[in-house]
Amino acid sequence: MIGARWRATDAEVAAPQACDALAGEGAVHADRAISIAAPVDVVYRWLCQLRAAPYSYDLEHGGTRLAVRATFTLSRAVTRLLLIGDLVMMRKQLLTLKALAERT
Repeated sequence: MIGARWRATDAEVAAPQACDALAGEGAVHADRAISIAAPVDVVYRWLCQLRAAPYSYDLEHGGTRLAVRATFTLSRAVTRLLLIGDLVMMRKQLLTLKALAERT
């Protein structure tokens, strides 16, 4: 489905996530990932800031791999729209987190 994947590897898409068990059968998963040239503890501190500021439009050597999965259980038509919107928003969040963490 368009928008269901952005920079996530085959292994990251295949890996089970905690949200998988909560969604049930028929759920659509959207996987996004980004490599960040900053240590895990720095990236984690920036992730903790998401509650206060979403940073959106409104482990590799010396770095961190951040993989995110969103799960949708709505109708197929609504899910398609949400996937595209989520792709735009999550892409911005991941790129902003990357820029902030790498500059730290």
